[in-house]
Amino acid sequence: MKRIFSLLIVAMIVFSVYADNSPLATNTSSGRYEIIQYDYQDIKGIDYKYTFKLDKYEGKVYEFIDVYKQDHWRLMNRFDGPSSDENPIPDTINYQIYMGENVFKIFLLNIHTGKTWLLHATPEVNYWEICK
Repeated sequence: MKRIFSLLIVAMIVFSVYADNSPLATNTSSGRYEIIQYDYQDIKGIDYKYTFKLDKYEGKVYEFIDVYKQDHWRLMNRFDGPSSDENPIPDTINYQIYMGENVFKIFLLNIHTGKTWLLHATPEVNYWEICK
């Protein structure tokens, strides 16, 4: 019994190591809000940690900010470019966040129109810009 338990623990550790850089996507089957977190370490050893709260109905994305222990959610800007789909289907899941295998490929997607925004990270502020 101890061997089985030990093997189970080892399997969980191995799975968690490999799962850290796996692509993530928000659920499109239920719930209006979802929190998704992405941890990433680049080849220089720099750690990135993004935590987002997505309003899947309206496409509003809030970024978790930890400044001087004043934890809070900050609404992120979304730049739409020349066209806009600001008429989401009411009371329906319209948006999803997809996080690729590296920190430079984080997308916000309108699942009905295909309109896509890419996360732009700067030292001052993170924002979404339309993919053309």
